Amino acid sequence: SSSSSSSSSSSSTTATLVPIDFEEQKKRAVSLYLHVTGKEPLSVADKYFDLQVSATVNCTLGLNLKSNAKYALFPAPTYGGGALGVIALHARGRKKQAQLSAHSDKIMTFDIGRRVGDNDALVLTGSADAKAIVSRINVKDKAEEQGQIVGVEAVHTLKCVGRVTFVGFHPRIARVCVVAANKEGNKEECVVYVYDYVAGAVLAEYAVTPMFNIVDVQFEPSIGLIAALSGAQGNVKLMDIRSGAILKAFCTDTFARDTKLFWATDQRTRLSSTTMVHTRLIALGFGRQSMRKFSVYDVRATVEAYYAANVAEEEEKQKEEEEHKEKDEDEEEEETMEAVASHSFGVSNSIPIGYYDGYDGLLYVSSIGDRKIRVYELGGGGVKEMNAAFQSGTDIQGLSFALKQEVSVESVEMAKCLKLAAK
Repeated sequence: SSSSSSSSSSSSTTATLVPIDFEEQKKRAVSLYLHVTGKEPLSVADKYFDLQVSATVNCTLGLNLKSNAKYALFPAPTYGGGALGVIALHARGRKKQAQLSAHSDKIMTFDIGRRVGDNDALVLTGSADAKAIVSRINVKDKAEEQGQIVGVEAVHTLKCVGRVTFVGFHPRIARVCVVAANKEGNKEECVVYVYDYVAGAVLAEYAVTPMFNIVDVQFEPSIGLIAALSGAQGNVKLMDIRSGAILKAFCTDTFARDTKLFWATDQRTRLSSTTMVHTRLIALGFGRQSMRKFSVYDVRATVEAYYAANVAEEEEKQKEEEEHKEKDEDEEEEETMEAVASHSFGVSNSIPIGYYDGYDGLLYVSSIGDRKIRVYELGGGGVKEMNAAFQSGTDIQGLSFALKQEVSVESVEMAKCLKLAAK
């Protein structure tokens, strides 16, 4: 639009038409999030305190804290076996925690459901005792927001082929969770179970070889049919969870120890005007000589080809599936991929932990025992570190970020998380 100035002989333009794919961020030299920083409550009354936390148990990948809108869980001290402390989050202050004791060995991996009204009272645990257990948090009242936790009971038990290395609820598909276990006596084969946690039934069982010690399984967030598996020595495989087919296998440069994965978007691949497909993988871990780092890998070709074949019009689907199957057979061999971006943040033995916010394109990174949370922006210009890292007053023992729905826009919040720390 335009408006006339006071002179009848000239006019001044107050708005300019831009291309339909215009993005404000593309013309900015400085990030919108350059000065983003964190703030934690100072008053004890605004914290959850007096918790009994295990001083010896460190869960796989440093994932010592898991939460949803109602509950938080963390390793708890116990005399033999494994245990988790469970607290309700509806009121802050001194907490009386419940205890989940379900295994004969230490609980090394666990997850809590985040689907409100569906599985947000269910907990999934895994241990070296070769079992994955689904447990339910019980409260006094049906109105759980105001109910006091009265205990945790086991609902279903899945006996696995060996030590359980990962458990997790599917973020989009109801009733589905995934369990990964090392096959006893075979260091080149793992088994991935797709499990119905309501019926207590195995929906599918896939042998993944060659691969050892799957410590992380992350689903592509938009549709959730592709799972990224992270194993020993930086091995990563992309799997079709409906058939077990390996779509792609490659090695990351975070091969020194276990690797944590995050799906990210490059803002280019869309199935529709509202569905953004995540086509990049962030690998967080250790490089050579205990260098903590993260690298970004582009898996766009694999993701696009799979969804073109499986999320397409029915009349074209059969032909595309045949073409995709031929391509899968060519891609099954492991390859070395070059990272499109990479960043190191110091030599240390502290386990790196993090969280990727796909809405803002920000990666939050810290380490177990560290006191700093660094913030990085991932975009077309590579990796940019923001100016103001959050400095904690105590050593960080675990982080759990809330869903975006729990963020207060009125308070100008971009993200919200719980921090587990010693007194």
